Amino acid sequence: MSLVDALGFEVPSQTVNAHGCVVATIRSDRERVVLLVTAWGERLDPLWRVALTESIERGASWSMLFNGTHLRLIDAGRAYTRRFVEFEVDLALDDERTFAALWSLLHATAFHAGSHDDRARIRSLVDRSEEHASGVSRSLRDGVLSASADVLGALARPARKRGVSPSLDDSFEQSLTIVYRMLFLLFAEARGLVPLWHPVYRDNYSIDSLRAVAEQLRPASGLWDTLQAIARLAHAGCRAGDLRVTPFNGRLFAPSRTPLADRRDLDDEAARRAVLALSTRPAPAT
Repeated sequence: MSLVDALGFEVPSQTVNAHGCVVATIRSDRERVVLLVTAWGERLDPLWRVALTESIERGASWSMLFNGTHLRLIDAGRAYTRRFVEFEVDLALDDERTFAALWSLLHATAFHAGSHDDRARIRSLVDRSEEHASGVSRSLRDGVLSASADVLGALARPARKRGVSPSLDDSFEQSLTIVYRMLFLLFAEARGLVPLWHPVYRDNYSIDSLRAVAEQLRPASGLWDTLQAIARLAHAGCRAGDLRVTPFNGRLFAPSRTPLADRRDLDDEAARRAVLALSTRPAPAT
């Protein structure tokens, strides 16, 4: 039995649109969902506008995009948010909790117009997602401010041997560069732009691995050296065995942008606080 059959949909017809997608309107008793099936492994991001156009023309509240490897669900009634939920099919089939989430969400989408409970369930999921996103945004804003202050404090301290304080302007500019580097790499890790699949990179050169170290180390040691090693790898890239790191060789990661970070007397505790500020959220108050 197919997923469409299991959910109780009817598929009266299907067509191939100008973008080469097979398009079908699948129906439950009261709901319409547009299903777009594209070539195996094709990127789904460029099909956002196509999915919304097909949904509007067919009077559907939801769009499903499927490329054989990923299934993406778009709320066509809230297109302005540009948010979606996506499942990697192989992972969903291998993990019971992920599959249960996939099944529950698709079932709620298909039947949320049919009963009060299902309407409440799907909208509750959407509302909780919006609330979570807002919380992450607020936390990240506060984290950037906190991390910038910690890094600035470390860079602006007088050198131990010479007792000379660096320029405040230089310290401020370089502290922002270091914070932006960490933010960029966190984004790259979340989007799969760096080889997290490789254990050497994942365990030694990712910001997430540094977060795990920062959570455990107190007092901290060696964190500035690790941050600099990560920045150098991001700038130069590497080829080592089956590990391939594509260089981000623009100005952001250029070593000449942050000479103050090469000092040997920087406060590792400040680096620890900065990493945690950017990569974690405060626990909710109880």
